[in-house]
Parts: sequence; structure tokens; C-alpha cells
Amino acid sequence: MYYRGHSKQYALIGRYTCCLHTCVAFMLFACMCACMSASTGFGDRQGHMRLLPPSPHRVAVVVPMRNRLQHARIFHKAMLKYQLTHPASALSMYYVEQTTLGKGERFNRAMMFNFGLVRALNDTDGFDCIVIHDIDRVPISDVPYADCNMPTHLLNEVPYHGYVGGVFGASPAHWTSINGMSNKFVGWGGEDDELYQRLRAAGLTPIHRPPKDHARFRHLDDENHTKRHAVHYKANVALLRAAERQTTLDWTTHDGFSTLTPAMWKSHVKSIQPAP
Repeated sequence: MYYRGHSKQYALIGRYTCCLHTCVAFMLFACMCACMSASTGFGDRQGHMRLLPPSPHRVAVVVPMRNRLQHARIFHKAMLKYQLTHPASALSMYYVEQTTLGKGERFNRAMMFNFGLVRALNDTDGFDCIVIHDIDRVPISDVPYADCNMPTHLLNEVPYHGYVGGVFGASPAHWTSINGMSNKFVGWGGEDDELYQRLRAAGLTPIHRPPKDHARFRHLDDENHTKRHAVHYKANVALLRAAERQTTLDWTTHDGFSTLTPAMWKSHVKSIQPAP
């Protein structure tokens, strides 16, 4: 797994060398390494052995969070394990934590994602796919994180038509075309459905979904989950109804990752880190 937030990428690399004075066992091991490198592509001409292939699909996983450190540690450990068993995609983690300084301030999941999206879009190496991932969803089967030729709902759970909550991936071009997600949804509910309306207006529906035997997740307990607040929820529903009436993307130009400001960062974001 590669980590963002540093100027260089780090992979697990071990160097194995041999010389005329090494023992036969090490010479045999060096030959095995050379054969493995030639047959699998996991090595290079300098004799390096890499945990990841040299050119895997590159995926940014943006995880919005607030007051979820216990879940973050469980989730991060699970993602490390997943990456080791699924090396075809190089996952780069962005944990975007909302500040807790404002009294009574509600969680803004979509805004936290937008800040992570901006960071991923500005990564110097670029990504094939960018995924928004709930912190309480732990993968327990193959998940096509790198499958984003079309916007893809990666959660094998569809409670209603147009549902794109939980884990959702799209290409950088798709995210840019819809200006990310709305910054106006405060508290729990509505931001995922508004995302679907952006995709619909952009002509990016129907949403691609993986086979039913893929993309299965374990749902962590709901302790510390964002609570629904009646006033905020009503405001969110009004925003969603307005989006449903739109036939173009005009409204998204005034609400999305392009409208983030330094003041919003200062007042809302605690940190963006590669690990919790």
C-alpha cells in the first residue's frame, strides 16, 4: 500500500545480492529471485523484490471521518491486509478528519471528501480511480476498487434505486465533470442521493455495480455514528429535492470541490493523513 502525504512513494523493497564468495544456498536463492523476476515482473534488473507490481492500477481511497479513531484503526489494519492479498491495485489512503472545535457542529461527510478529492487530484503521479469510502465498511471479499471506466457503486447492497452510499468509485474525469459532491449537506442523510443526481444530470447513469458475489463488506458497529438531526435533515431533503428537478449541471458549479476556500479548510478540517 502506498501512502500519500510525502514527496516519495515507499514500497516494501528488499535487496538480495550474491558474489563469488557466497554460499551455494544464497546462490540458488539469487537464481530463484532472477527467475521469479523474469516470470512475474515483480523484480527489476537491479535485483529488487517488490511487494507490489511495478505498474498496478492506482486508486485513491478517501475516508471522511470525525471522532472515529477506534474504527479508523480497525479499518486501516483491514485495508493493509486487503492490499497484501490483492496487489493488482495500489491503494493510497487519505483520511480526512473534520475538526471537533465547533460546538454543535455536525459532520459534513461530502465536504471532507471534497478536500480529500482535491488532494488526490493534485497528486503528482495521478490516479486511475478515486473512491469515497465509509470508515465502518471493511472489505471481506474481492472489491473492484480499480473498476471505474464508469462510476461504480462498490457496496454489494442496494436498498433502493439510485443508491450510491457507503463505497463509491469514479475516475478523476468523472469527479471533475460533476464537481465532486455538495458542501451543503450537514449531518446525516442526503449527500449520497444528491451525488446520484449529479451523475444523472451528467449522463453517467445507470450506475455500474459489481457481481453479487463481489464487493461484500463487514459493517462495524454503529457506535459514534453520525446522528440524524431533525432541522439539518429537513434542510438536506430540501437540497435533494431541488437537485432532483435539475436537468443540467449548472447548480454544481456553485457547490462542489471547486468552491472550497481556505477559510472552509481552517474552520472544518483537522487533518488529511495517510494513516489514522
